[in-house]
Amino acid sequence: MQGAEALLMRTPARLRATARAMGALLLFSLVCTIGSAACSEGGTDAAARAVAPSQPATAEARSSAASAADARPADTAATAAPLEATAAPHASADSLFSRPVVIGASASDGFGLSVREHGAKPGDGVSVSLADIFRVGRHSRPTVEGYASSMAFVNPGPILSGEMDRALRRSPSIVIGIDYLFWYVYGTKDASGAPMRTAEERLANLDRGLAQLDRALSRGIPVIVGDIPDMKAAIGKMLSRAQVPDPATLDAVNARIRGWAQSRPGARVFGLHESVSSITTNGSLRAGGTEWSVDDHGPLLLRDELHPSFPGLVAVASSVVESAATLLPPESRTAFEASFDLDPMLVRRRLLDENVRGSGEARSRTVDEP
Repeated sequence: MQGAEALLMRTPARLRATARAMGALLLFSLVCTIGSAACSEGGTDAAARAVAPSQPATAEARSSAASAADARPADTAATAAPLEATAAPHASADSLFSRPVVIGASASDGFGLSVREHGAKPGDGVSVSLADIFRVGRHSRPTVEGYASSMAFVNPGPILSGEMDRALRRSPSIVIGIDYLFWYVYGTKDASGAPMRTAEERLANLDRGLAQLDRALSRGIPVIVGDIPDMKAAIGKMLSRAQVPDPATLDAVNARIRGWAQSRPGARVFGLHESVSSITTNGSLRAGGTEWSVDDHGPLLLRDELHPSFPGLVAVASSVVESAATLLPPESRTAFEASFDLDPMLVRRRLLDENVRGSGEARSRTVDEP
Protein backbone atom coordinates (compact mmCIF):
# COMPACT_ATOMS: atom_id res chain seq x y z
CA MET A 1 0.00 0.00 0.00
CA GLN A 2 1.23 3.45 -0.83
CA GLY A 3 0.40 7.09 -0.36
CA ALA A 4 -2.07 8.55 2.11
CA GLU A 5 -3.77 5.26 2.95
CA ALA A 6 -0.48 3.57 3.76
CA LEU A 7 0.53 6.51 5.94
CA LEU A 8 -2.75 6.25 7.85
CA MET A 9 -2.21 2.53 8.43
CA ARG A 10 1.19 3.26 10.01
CA THR A 11 -0.29 5.99 12.24
CA PRO A 12 -1.60 5.20 15.77
CA ALA A 13 -5.30 4.38 15.76
CA ARG A 14 -6.32 7.45 17.74
CA LEU A 15 -4.60 9.79 15.30
CA ARG A 16 -6.05 7.91 12.33
CA ALA A 17 -9.54 8.38 13.75
CA THR A 18 -8.92 12.09 14.31
CA ALA A 19 -7.79 12.48 10.71
CA ARG A 20 -10.86 10.63 9.48
CA ALA A 21 -13.17 12.74 11.64
CA MET A 22 -11.65 15.88 10.12
CA GLY A 23 -12.15 14.31 6.71
CA ALA A 24 -15.82 13.69 7.46
CA LEU A 25 -16.36 17.30 8.43
CA LEU A 26 -14.50 18.45 5.31
CA LEU A 27 -16.70 16.18 3.20
CA PHE A 28 -19.85 17.72 4.69
CA SER A 29 -18.47 21.20 4.06
CA LEU A 30 -17.77 20.35 0.42
CA VAL A 31 -21.27 18.94 -0.08
CA CYS A 32 -22.80 22.13 1.22
CA THR A 33 -20.49 24.31 -0.87
CA ILE A 34 -21.09 22.39 -4.09
CA GLY A 35 -24.80 21.86 -3.49
CA SER A 36 -26.26 25.07 -2.05
CA ALA A 37 -26.88 26.92 1.16
CA ALA A 38 -29.80 24.60 1.86
CA CYS A 39 -27.50 22.60 4.11
CA SER A 40 -27.24 25.43 6.56
CA GLU A 41 -30.19 24.78 8.88
CA GLY A 42 -29.35 21.84 11.10
CA GLY A 43 -26.49 20.82 8.83
CA THR A 44 -23.58 21.25 11.20
CA ASP A 45 -25.32 19.20 13.86
CA ALA A 46 -25.95 16.44 11.34
CA ALA A 47 -22.30 16.38 10.32
CA ALA A 48 -21.23 16.11 13.94
CA ARG A 49 -23.65 13.23 14.48
CA ALA A 50 -22.20 11.47 11.46
CA VAL A 51 -18.75 11.76 13.02
CA ALA A 52 -20.03 10.22 16.28
CA PRO A 53 -23.05 7.99 15.47
CA SER A 54 -25.00 6.27 18.22
CA GLN A 55 -23.82 2.74 17.36
CA PRO A 56 -20.18 1.82 18.16
CA ALA A 57 -18.78 3.57 15.12
CA THR A 58 -16.61 6.55 14.40
CA ALA A 59 -16.19 8.70 11.34
CA GLU A 60 -14.63 7.26 8.19
CA ALA A 61 -14.03 9.29 5.06
CA ARG A 62 -11.26 7.53 3.17
CA SER A 63 -8.77 9.40 1.05
CA SER A 64 -9.75 9.58 -2.59
CA ALA A 65 -6.43 10.89 -3.83
CA ALA A 66 -5.86 7.69 -5.80
CA SER A 67 -9.29 8.01 -7.41
CA ALA A 68 -8.68 11.58 -8.50
CA ALA A 69 -5.14 10.90 -9.72
CA ASP A 70 -6.22 7.99 -11.90
CA ALA A 71 -9.56 9.40 -13.03
CA ARG A 72 -10.15 9.93 -16.74
CA PRO A 73 -12.61 12.26 -18.43
CA ALA A 74 -16.06 10.77 -18.85
CA ASP A 75 -17.18 9.74 -22.32
CA THR A 76 -19.83 12.35 -22.97
CA ALA A 77 -21.05 10.48 -26.04
CA ALA A 78 -21.56 7.20 -24.18
CA THR A 79 -25.00 5.63 -24.27
CA ALA A 80 -26.58 2.55 -22.76
CA ALA A 81 -27.07 0.74 -26.07
CA PRO A 82 -27.53 -3.05 -25.92
CA LEU A 83 -24.33 -5.06 -25.94
CA GLU A 84 -23.45 -7.68 -28.50
CA ALA A 85 -21.87 -9.79 -25.75
CA THR A 86 -22.69 -9.78 -22.06
CA ALA A 87 -21.64 -11.90 -19.13
CA ALA A 88 -23.27 -15.32 -18.91
CA PRO A 89 -24.14 -16.89 -15.55
CA HIS A 90 -21.15 -18.36 -13.76
CA ALA A 91 -20.88 -22.14 -13.55
CA SER A 92 -18.98 -22.15 -10.25
CA ALA A 93 -19.85 -20.79 -6.83
CA ASP A 94 -16.13 -20.54 -6.08
CA SER A 95 -15.17 -18.56 -9.18
CA LEU A 96 -17.93 -15.94 -8.88
CA PHE A 97 -16.41 -14.40 -5.75
CA SER A 98 -12.78 -15.32 -6.39
CA ARG A 99 -11.75 -11.72 -7.32
CA PRO A 100 -14.59 -9.35 -6.41
CA VAL A 101 -14.23 -5.59 -6.80
CA VAL A 102 -16.39 -2.96 -5.10
CA ILE A 103 -16.84 0.42 -6.79
CA GLY A 104 -19.14 3.31 -5.96
CA ALA A 105 -19.50 6.24 -3.59
CA SER A 106 -19.59 6.95 0.14
CA ALA A 107 -22.02 4.22 1.22
CA SER A 108 -19.77 1.51 -0.25
CA ASP A 109 -16.74 3.30 1.14
CA GLY A 110 -18.16 3.06 4.66
CA PHE A 111 -18.51 6.78 5.30
CA GLY A 112 -18.90 7.46 9.02
CA LEU A 113 -18.32 3.83 10.05
CA SER A 114 -15.88 2.05 12.32
CA VAL A 115 -16.04 -0.71 14.92
CA ARG A 116 -14.27 -0.81 18.28
CA GLU A 117 -13.96 -2.93 21.38
CA HIS A 118 -16.51 -2.32 24.12
CA GLY A 119 -15.16 0.39 26.38
CA ALA A 120 -12.55 1.50 23.84
CA LYS A 121 -12.09 5.18 23.08
CA PRO A 122 -13.71 6.51 19.89
CA GLY A 123 -10.31 7.10 18.30
CA ASP A 124 -9.41 3.42 18.62
CA GLY A 125 -11.98 2.21 16.09
CA VAL A 126 -11.32 0.14 12.98
CA SER A 127 -12.70 1.54 9.73
CA VAL A 128 -15.22 -0.51 7.77
CA SER A 129 -16.15 -0.58 4.09
CA LEU A 130 -18.43 -2.84 2.08
CA ALA A 131 -15.32 -4.53 0.66
CA ASP A 132 -14.16 -5.31 4.22
CA ILE A 133 -17.52 -6.85 5.08
CA PHE A 134 -17.47 -9.11 2.03
CA ARG A 135 -13.93 -10.22 2.79
CA VAL A 136 -14.36 -11.17 6.45
CA GLY A 137 -17.92 -12.35 5.88
CA ARG A 138 -16.94 -15.14 3.49
CA HIS A 139 -15.40 -18.30 4.88
CA SER A 140 -12.63 -18.38 2.27
CA ARG A 141 -11.57 -14.76 3.05
CA PRO A 142 -11.07 -13.66 -0.58
CA THR A 143 -9.04 -10.60 -1.48
CA VAL A 144 -11.63 -7.91 -2.19
CA GLU A 145 -10.55 -4.82 -4.05
CA GLY A 146 -12.34 -1.71 -2.79
CA TYR A 147 -12.25 1.35 -5.05
CA ALA A 148 -15.38 3.16 -3.84
CA SER A 149 -14.74 6.79 -2.92
CA SER A 150 -16.49 9.02 -0.40
CA MET A 151 -15.44 11.96 -2.56
CA ALA A 152 -17.19 10.74 -5.73
CA PHE A 153 -19.71 13.58 -5.49
CA VAL A 154 -16.99 16.20 -6.04
CA ASN A 155 -16.37 15.22 -9.67
CA PRO A 156 -18.44 12.12 -10.37
CA GLY A 157 -17.62 11.59 -14.05
CA PRO A 158 -13.83 11.30 -13.83
CA ILE A 159 -13.78 9.70 -10.37
CA LEU A 160 -16.33 7.00 -11.14
CA SER A 161 -14.93 6.20 -14.58
CA GLY A 162 -11.51 6.03 -12.91
CA GLU A 163 -12.85 3.46 -10.48
CA MET A 164 -13.97 1.32 -13.40
CA ASP A 165 -10.56 1.73 -15.04
CA ARG A 166 -8.86 0.30 -11.97
CA ALA A 167 -11.47 -2.43 -11.54
CA LEU A 168 -10.97 -3.71 -15.08
CA ARG A 169 -7.19 -3.78 -14.65
CA ARG A 170 -7.77 -6.35 -11.89
CA SER A 171 -9.70 -8.70 -14.20
CA PRO A 172 -12.38 -9.09 -11.52
CA SER A 173 -14.69 -12.07 -11.19
CA ILE A 174 -17.57 -9.70 -10.37
CA VAL A 175 -18.06 -5.93 -10.03
CA ILE A 176 -20.32 -4.66 -7.22
CA GLY A 177 -21.56 -1.06 -7.28
CA ILE A 178 -24.55 -0.60 -5.00
CA ASP A 179 -24.21 3.20 -5.10
CA TYR A 180 -22.14 3.53 -8.29
CA LEU A 181 -24.96 5.24 -10.20
CA PHE A 182 -26.05 7.52 -7.35
CA TRP A 183 -24.07 10.61 -8.40
CA TYR A 184 -24.94 10.09 -12.04
CA VAL A 185 -28.52 10.97 -11.00
CA TYR A 186 -28.14 13.11 -7.86
CA GLY A 187 -26.17 16.35 -7.88
CA THR A 188 -26.19 19.53 -9.92
CA LYS A 189 -23.47 18.74 -12.50
CA ASP A 190 -23.27 15.93 -14.99
CA ALA A 191 -20.26 13.75 -15.82
CA SER A 192 -18.85 16.43 -18.14
CA GLY A 193 -19.26 19.20 -15.56
CA ALA A 194 -22.29 20.79 -17.27
CA PRO A 195 -25.32 21.84 -15.19
CA MET A 196 -27.78 19.05 -14.41
CA ARG A 197 -31.25 20.02 -13.22
CA THR A 198 -33.98 18.53 -15.40
CA ALA A 199 -35.22 14.96 -15.65
CA GLU A 200 -33.90 14.75 -19.21
CA GLU A 201 -30.42 15.84 -18.09
CA ARG A 202 -30.38 13.32 -15.24
CA LEU A 203 -31.51 10.49 -17.54
CA ALA A 204 -28.85 11.39 -20.09
CA ASN A 205 -26.21 11.38 -17.38
CA LEU A 206 -27.47 8.03 -16.09
CA ASP A 207 -26.76 6.61 -19.55
CA ARG A 208 -23.12 7.61 -19.08
CA GLY A 209 -22.99 5.61 -15.86
CA LEU A 210 -24.64 2.59 -17.46
CA ALA A 211 -22.11 2.79 -20.29
CA GLN A 212 -19.34 2.49 -17.70
CA LEU A 213 -20.95 -0.69 -16.35
CA ASP A 214 -21.20 -2.01 -19.91
CA ARG A 215 -17.40 -1.89 -20.06
CA ALA A 216 -17.32 -4.72 -17.52
CA LEU A 217 -20.21 -6.67 -19.02
CA SER A 218 -18.66 -6.56 -22.49
CA ARG A 219 -15.64 -8.40 -21.04
CA GLY A 220 -17.83 -11.15 -19.60
CA ILE A 221 -17.67 -9.75 -16.05
CA PRO A 222 -20.97 -9.83 -14.15
CA VAL A 223 -22.17 -6.64 -12.47
CA ILE A 224 -24.43 -6.00 -9.48
CA VAL A 225 -25.57 -2.38 -9.36
CA GLY A 226 -28.00 -0.58 -7.10
CA ASP A 227 -30.92 1.41 -8.39
CA ILE A 228 -31.50 4.96 -7.13
CA PRO A 229 -33.05 5.51 -3.68
CA ASP A 230 -35.16 8.43 -2.51
CA MET A 231 -32.91 10.29 -0.09
CA LYS A 232 -34.93 13.48 0.32
CA ALA A 233 -34.80 13.01 4.11
CA ALA A 234 -31.14 14.04 3.90
CA ILE A 235 -31.98 17.50 2.49
CA GLY A 236 -30.60 20.11 4.85
CA LYS A 237 -28.28 17.53 6.42
CA MET A 238 -25.97 16.09 3.78
CA LEU A 239 -27.78 17.09 0.59
CA SER A 240 -29.19 20.30 -0.83
CA ARG A 241 -32.62 20.38 -2.40
CA ALA A 242 -31.12 21.14 -5.82
CA GLN A 243 -29.13 17.90 -5.72
CA VAL A 244 -32.18 15.67 -5.21
CA PRO A 245 -34.29 14.46 -8.17
CA ASP A 246 -38.05 14.61 -7.87
CA PRO A 247 -40.12 11.40 -7.44
CA ALA A 248 -41.18 11.27 -11.11
CA THR A 249 -37.55 11.50 -12.21
CA LEU A 250 -36.58 8.73 -9.79
CA ASP A 251 -39.31 6.51 -11.23
CA ALA A 252 -38.08 7.15 -14.77
CA VAL A 253 -34.46 6.58 -13.79
CA ASN A 254 -35.16 3.27 -12.07
CA ALA A 255 -37.32 2.08 -14.94
CA ARG A 256 -34.40 2.76 -17.29
CA ILE A 257 -31.99 0.86 -15.03
CA ARG A 258 -34.30 -2.14 -14.92
CA GLY A 259 -34.75 -2.05 -18.70
CA TRP A 260 -30.99 -1.86 -19.19
CA ALA A 261 -30.44 -4.91 -16.97
CA GLN A 262 -33.14 -7.00 -18.63
CA SER A 263 -31.16 -7.13 -21.87
CA ARG A 264 -27.91 -8.04 -20.12
CA PRO A 265 -27.70 -11.57 -18.69
CA GLY A 266 -24.72 -10.69 -16.50
CA ALA A 267 -26.37 -7.68 -14.84
CA ARG A 268 -28.34 -7.74 -11.61
CA VAL A 269 -30.09 -4.74 -10.02
CA PHE A 270 -29.94 -4.43 -6.26
CA GLY A 271 -33.16 -2.81 -5.00
CA LEU A 272 -31.60 0.07 -3.07
CA HIS A 273 -34.71 2.21 -3.61
CA GLU A 274 -36.97 -0.42 -2.06
CA SER A 275 -34.51 -1.11 0.77
CA VAL A 276 -34.26 2.53 1.80
CA SER A 277 -38.04 2.92 1.55
CA SER A 278 -38.53 -0.07 3.84
CA ILE A 279 -36.06 1.33 6.38
CA THR A 280 -37.55 4.82 6.44
CA THR A 281 -41.18 3.61 6.42
CA ASN A 282 -41.05 0.49 8.57
CA GLY A 283 -37.73 0.78 10.40
CA SER A 284 -36.76 -2.64 9.06
CA LEU A 285 -35.34 -4.46 6.08
CA ARG A 286 -35.62 -8.03 4.82
CA ALA A 287 -32.19 -9.17 3.61
CA GLY A 288 -30.34 -12.45 3.43
CA GLY A 289 -33.29 -14.34 4.86
CA THR A 290 -33.18 -12.15 7.98
CA GLU A 291 -35.48 -9.40 9.19
CA TRP A 292 -33.19 -6.50 10.10
CA SER A 293 -34.93 -4.10 12.47
CA VAL A 294 -34.10 -1.18 14.73
CA ASP A 295 -35.20 -3.22 17.76
CA ASP A 296 -32.85 -6.12 16.99
CA HIS A 297 -29.90 -4.44 15.27
CA GLY A 298 -30.11 -0.73 16.05
CA PRO A 299 -30.54 2.05 13.46
CA LEU A 300 -29.90 0.94 9.88
CA LEU A 301 -29.09 4.49 8.73
CA LEU A 302 -26.80 7.06 10.28
CA ARG A 303 -28.37 10.21 11.67
CA ASP A 304 -27.49 12.06 8.46
CA GLU A 305 -30.21 9.85 6.85
CA LEU A 306 -27.98 9.34 3.82
CA HIS A 307 -25.48 6.64 4.80
CA PRO A 308 -26.02 3.14 6.17
CA SER A 309 -24.98 2.31 9.72
CA PHE A 310 -22.69 -0.65 10.35
CA PRO A 311 -25.58 -3.16 10.69
CA GLY A 312 -27.24 -1.44 7.74
CA LEU A 313 -24.18 -2.01 5.55
CA VAL A 314 -23.98 -5.67 6.66
CA ALA A 315 -27.64 -6.03 5.68
CA VAL A 316 -26.82 -4.55 2.27
CA ALA A 317 -24.01 -7.09 1.89
CA SER A 318 -26.47 -9.88 2.67
CA SER A 319 -28.83 -8.66 -0.06
CA VAL A 320 -25.97 -8.42 -2.55
CA VAL A 321 -25.05 -12.05 -1.85
CA GLU A 322 -28.64 -13.04 -2.61
CA SER A 323 -28.48 -11.13 -5.91
CA ALA A 324 -25.11 -12.65 -6.80
CA ALA A 325 -26.48 -16.14 -6.23
CA THR A 326 -28.94 -15.65 -9.09
CA LEU A 327 -25.96 -15.48 -11.46
CA LEU A 328 -25.29 -19.13 -10.68
CA PRO A 329 -27.09 -22.29 -11.82
CA PRO A 330 -29.91 -23.16 -9.38
CA GLU A 331 -28.03 -26.15 -7.99
CA SER A 332 -25.09 -23.93 -6.93
CA ARG A 333 -26.97 -21.12 -5.22
CA THR A 334 -27.52 -22.63 -1.79
CA ALA A 335 -23.85 -23.53 -1.38
CA PHE A 336 -22.79 -20.06 -2.49
CA GLU A 337 -25.02 -18.28 0.03
CA ALA A 338 -23.91 -20.69 2.75
CA SER A 339 -20.28 -19.69 2.11
CA PHE A 340 -20.99 -16.34 3.81
CA ASP A 341 -21.70 -15.60 7.46
CA LEU A 342 -22.91 -12.03 7.62
CA ASP A 343 -24.00 -11.67 11.21
CA PRO A 344 -23.07 -8.13 12.33
CA MET A 345 -21.53 -9.26 15.62
CA LEU A 346 -19.40 -11.90 13.88
CA VAL A 347 -18.27 -9.46 11.18
CA ARG A 348 -17.39 -6.92 13.87
CA ARG A 349 -15.40 -9.52 15.84
CA ARG A 350 -13.46 -10.64 12.79
CA LEU A 351 -12.55 -7.08 11.87
CA LEU A 352 -11.33 -6.34 15.39
CA ASP A 353 -9.37 -9.61 15.66
CA GLU A 354 -7.74 -8.94 12.32
CA ASN A 355 -6.72 -5.48 13.48
CA VAL A 356 -5.17 -6.90 16.66
CA ARG A 357 -3.12 -9.33 14.59
CA GLY A 358 -1.89 -6.41 12.55
CA SER A 359 -2.91 -8.09 9.32
CA GLY A 360 -2.92 -4.95 7.26
CA GLU A 361 -1.91 -6.90 4.17
CA ALA A 362 -5.08 -8.99 4.44
CA ARG A 363 -7.37 -5.98 4.53
CA SER A 364 -9.35 -5.07 1.47
CA ARG A 365 -7.27 -2.77 -0.69
CA THR A 366 -8.72 0.68 -1.24
CA VAL A 367 -5.94 2.33 -3.25
CA ASP A 368 -3.97 1.48 -6.36
CA GLU A 369 -0.91 -0.71 -6.09
CA PRO A 370 2.14 -0.70 -8.37
